[in-house]
Amino acid sequence: MEHSINKFSLLAPENAEKSFFLNDNAVNDLSINYLADELSESDDEKRTLIKILRNVPVDKQTITYRQNIYNDLKNYPDVAEKMYEIFDQMGYYVRSDRSLDIGQSTIWELVHRLRSLQNYVESVAELRALLSDRNFVSDGLKQLSLYIDKIYTDSNFSELAKDLNELGEGVDMIHSLTLGINLDQNLQPKKVGILSFNSYEFADRGFLERFFSAHRKKNPSDSELTPFTMVTQPDEFPTPIMNNLTGFAESMLTSVTKKLKKELSKYTDYNGTNLAKLGDELVFYTRCIALEKKMLANGMPCCIPSFSDDDTCFGQLYNIRLAMKNSETNIVCNDIHFDRNNTVIILTGPNRGGKTILTQAIGLAFLMFQHGIF
Repeated sequence: MEHSINKFSLLAPENAEKSFFLNDNAVNDLSINYLADELSESDDEKRTLIKILRNVPVDKQTITYRQNIYNDLKNYPDVAEKMYEIFDQMGYYVRSDRSLDIGQSTIWELVHRLRSLQNYVESVAELRALLSDRNFVSDGLKQLSLYIDKIYTDSNFSELAKDLNELGEGVDMIHSLTLGINLDQNLQPKKVGILSFNSYEFADRGFLERFFSAHRKKNPSDSELTPFTMVTQPDEFPTPIMNNLTGFAESMLTSVTKKLKKELSKYTDYNGTNLAKLGDELVFYTRCIALEKKMLANGMPCCIPSFSDDDTCFGQLYNIRLAMKNSETNIVCNDIHFDRNNTVIILTGPNRGGKTILTQAIGLAFLMFQHGIF
């Protein structure tokens, strides 16, 4: 099962060299916060992108590993999109499960934990089907497919899936509950209790609606009668009655609660954390792919850089930050060549002549190259 399988990453191969962490000055000089703002509208994603961009790979193995994954995801956009949906859903359950204590949990929390594990099982099955029979070039996505397959074929996984199926059958049968409410002389609720759990859902046209229909026929002039409809209780405004339902439910579902606690306690280590973390790494690739498409649509040249031991060449180099900020402005491109005989270039020009833009462009080009993107 997942806790017995080594962690996997889409950003670095196993035994990769440690990345270089950019300090605050470098982050400011390269406008990394601005890049993150342009790459995503989500605050959570922006924080993830900044964290990844600050940790810069320095070895050829990791850069190549990323470049190949980047190209595979561009060639299989359906895979990238579906993986993002799966990991995003898993992340929701992982975040909500972090502080859960099975022994002290309410029945609602136990059911949520059950749904979390069900999501984990379904996600692994979906990922396995999604990644199988794909002609991936990258070692990263090939290894991810093997990683998912190893989880799926583990004997503990099949045991978990079976247990969850049995537990879910009991919980899934409950679709409504019947309340008994005692009123005081002012018709204010004073006591409430659960009379039964039901396998059906209440509809708008129940006993009360039939009563109202009969009343309207006998009293057609009664304009004060309010039509009956089912009302949804908003989560952000719980009432005392709703708060008390937890205790009532647990007292009547003692056997279900005990069974959930017993079975779920066997799987406290299984929460999809390792897989959900891949969602953050996938965000990095998908947002950068979207940026490349945007640049190409705006007529800006893009390519996947290649390695060279003897020289560093930039062809049609431009400042990606400037291009992101001013998509309708004519961006000046430059060709720059460094080799063993030309290791220093002196850049001169008047104020506001573009010296900072060009030097930042070089820094951003190296940043993006070392991150394995365009």
